[in-house]
Amino acid sequence: MYLKIVKCIREKPIDTIVNDFYSTCGINRNVTKEFFRVKICLHEEEQDNCISDEGAPKVKFFEGSDFQSCELIGVKDNTNFPRCAKGIIEVNKVQYEVIAGSRQELRRAS
Repeated sequence: MYLKIVKCIREKPIDTIVNDFYSTCGINRNVTKEFFRVKICLHEEEQDNCISDEGAPKVKFFEGSDFQSCELIGVKDNTNFPRCAKGIIEVNKVQYEVIAGSRQELRRAS
């Protein structure tokens, strides 16, 4: 999910993504609403990170909640805890922070 969102941000204008995220990025809204959380913010070095700013003007798009759990220390070592991918990308000299994560434990295929 994270890689698909990053690719979309690199290829499409951010205003188009913000106005119609699902069809612009080719992501199924129903699956995302139920199983995933997504957040796209303007990245500003001197400001708090994207996770803690729910309603800030720098938040361009979000779906879901509990982004704070993405930063819990025990997540990395606990395979039963939902995972998040996050990073900063630059497009046309503007930096965006992207967070994408599951909202639940995902089953592993053996």
